[in-house]
Amino acid sequence: MTELGQLKKKSQIDNAITFDELVEAARPLIKLLREKRDPLTTAIVKGWEVVLVQAEMGCPVNSSLKPGRDNEISHIDGRSAL
Repeated sequence: MTELGQLKKKSQIDNAITFDELVEAARPLIKLLREKRDPLTTAIVKGWEVVLVQAEMGCPVNSSLKPGRDNEISHIDGRSAL
């Protein structure tokens, strides 16, 4: 690894965010979203911006699909949606 690569890796470790710090930082945003938006709102925090994304529709995808049935989507109660 180059010297620059080692410095970048070291600085990432030195600036590690603890779980408790993350929880404390997230609380005000979560509170705001609960008060002003609905449960389908997702906040994406990146760099110097926060992006709010509103889901229009969603469905769970069965994670234990058998080979050859890659496009099968199931309802929560197990019924096939296709």
